[in-house]
Amino acid sequence: MALLGACELEDNHLLHEWRLELPEGSRDVRLPGELPASDDPFFTLETSIPAELFPGEPLQLIAPVVFAHADLSVDGTRLHPSHQPMLRGHRATSVQRWIISAEERRPGATITLRIPNTHFQSPSIPATPRLARVDASDAHATAITIANTYGSILAAITTLFSGLTYLLIFLVDRRRTDSLWFALQTLTASVLPLYYLGATQLAFGRYDVSAVGIALTA
Repeated sequence: MALLGACELEDNHLLHEWRLELPEGSRDVRLPGELPASDDPFFTLETSIPAELFPGEPLQLIAPVVFAHADLSVDGTRLHPSHQPMLRGHRATSVQRWIISAEERRPGATITLRIPNTHFQSPSIPATPRLARVDASDAHATAITIANTYGSILAAITTLFSGLTYLLIFLVDRRRTDSLWFALQTLTASVLPLYYLGATQLAFGRYDVSAVGIALTA
């Protein structure tokens, strides 16, 4: 783990300092952190690519945790994400990455990150965006992917399988009402990992947070 952490520090540059553009003017912000509440449809953040950072090499910008599907541009040129999400809705549920070519990463080039202000978590950026070599691994982003994506898939499969199993037991023997109640509890609990995967957005749209809360308290 110590060796992995050392490699991560060598191949990654954390972008702590940003400028937040607001209708009333700009202000400096430090990430990770919570952006000020705003009625603006986007949070627009800007920073510069350090000239001394891996000169002449293409870079990747990694946003480990941003709760909406962000847009990235370099000196006004919009870049496409290097990985498309499995499910796309008003919330982002996976690590977001963009590749900045050697031509685009001119010294002092301005990076602009636009985050849609679509729901209550949009202002929250709990993990620092970072620049890295294109072929570099990022232990933090990998851990988040394993926990949030693969962990949620495993939890969803486990709870759905358990719920359907106990529901089948009840259908075979209607006297087993305890199995019915356990099936209902387990099936409603499966909504939480599905929420982390973004699947609940397909069924409930922007109201999926409320739907998950109702399901977990039912």
